[in-house]
Amino acid sequence: MKIGDKDFWRFWKKSRRKLDKEKARQVLSDLMHLAHMPDELSGSLNENQWLISRFADNLPPHHTFWRDLAQLVTQAFPKNSLSQMGKLERQIHQFRYVISSQQAQYIRKYYKKPGMTDTQALAVYLGSRSRFSYSLNASARLHNKVAIAQGAVVYPGGQESFNIKVLLNRSHTEFILSSQGNFLNELDAEEVTEAGIVNGASFNYGRGRQHWALDVKPVALHDPAFRKKWTTKYRSPKYIKKQLTHKLVDEAEHSYFNQSGLYAKDGYSYFEWVQREGQNFKRQIKAFSPSDNFLHSRYRRIKYSFKKICRSFYGKKFKQKKKQ
Repeated sequence: MKIGDKDFWRFWKKSRRKLDKEKARQVLSDLMHLAHMPDELSGSLNENQWLISRFADNLPPHHTFWRDLAQLVTQAFPKNSLSQMGKLERQIHQFRYVISSQQAQYIRKYYKKPGMTDTQALAVYLGSRSRFSYSLNASARLHNKVAIAQGAVVYPGGQESFNIKVLLNRSHTEFILSSQGNFLNELDAEEVTEAGIVNGASFNYGRGRQHWALDVKPVALHDPAFRKKWTTKYRSPKYIKKQLTHKLVDEAEHSYFNQSGLYAKDGYSYFEWVQREGQNFKRQIKAFSPSDNFLHSRYRRIKYSFKKICRSFYGKKFKQKKKQ
């Protein structure tokens, strides 16, 4: 049985009946067993490929399963309990990286044609979805970690990149794209890179206030050792929009928004460079979208519903008017 196949859906439906906190934890424990989730991820390519093989091929990033899983984790680990010591807690946190890798592989398998980049493949996928089903507006600051050496910016992997974030499925699914057109993932089933380990995507269990408790706070305790080793020297630009006191002069130099700070380039802040990449990606989505893509499927559903209403009220008269 694989996650997402027919047998799995029978298990998933049956196991989620009359859930309480303890039963939710048991379902998650069964899921970790089914996923062959180790106690500690190694980050090796062979392990990454094996873990991705535990998913059915036809489990897309927009599937409702991911929202159900996030809800199950929320129920099993209320408040800050996911930040406590425990085997299941550690597995569930690290499973976020496995999910993001699986979702990237889905895009590569079904949307990436020869000669395409990951970015182009994702643009094709998003072009087939409703414009309201994804967001390009979320901050990517935490996924643009760099090092500062002798006043110069050092990028993970040694290659300059201004990474953008794409969210969908109610912000649970996350993709990080590099300037070179690659998916960035802590785990990758095709190539393990320093840039991916440091700045990669991770599935989000929580939304709003729950995001901190379920996704951010557990990092300090439960992140895999291989990632902690690689991220030691890298830091995200600071969220400082303006200088309020003289004490913040040094801090302002490290600001994400400073056009002349340590992270700036050619008179533009790091934030502005990331925004440029985001605009370029929007144009790619538009280029790969159908020419009649006005509000996509949502518009078509509304139009179809409107026609049904008109027929119910006007009957044959509506058809005659349409022919005229």
